[in-house]
Amino acid sequence: PGRDYTLTEQHAISKFISRGGRLILADDSENPLSKRFDVDIVDGQLYDQNFVSNPDLVKFTVGTEFFEGFILMNRPASLTFSSGQALIASTTSAWVDRNGNGINDNVTSNQGEAQGVRYLCAISDPDFLDSETGTAIMISDPSLFMNGMIELEDNLDFALALIAYLLPQGGKV
Repeated sequence: PGRDYTLTEQHAISKFISRGGRLILADDSENPLSKRFDVDIVDGQLYDQNFVSNPDLVKFTVGTEFFEGFILMNRPASLTFSSGQALIASTTSAWVDRNGNGINDNVTSNQGEAQGVRYLCAISDPDFLDSETGTAIMISDPSLFMNGMIELEDNLDFALALIAYLLPQGGKV
């Protein structure tokens, strides 16, 4: 949304999840709703060696129980989480540009831009299918689902597989 979620909205969404609801939250900046699911969106653009045509378009391999293929993200952020499970990760060459200059400054100084695996998608409760509770899936790039990006790589197939995975048995969108 164009504004932060109100406390009432945050509570309603948390209650929805606790009653078995399933949520996809795609955002590339910190928000109070992601914090409710113990997810922090890291400030800064993620860069990785697997880019397509320019460093802003990063290609990721996805290998989950519901989808195998490649997705393309545009200027993705990364996320950290204290509970749940990663669904999409970068290569070990990834780094986060914390000062926005497009250069990995960690090579020449300690700017907190060290290379390493970063996470781009996480699920809050990977066992939700075996329980009464719901789950939330956090994705660190909302452009993944936009018109210009949905047709690239396997983005559309990933989106459809993600929705099918979250639907209850016999459920419809």
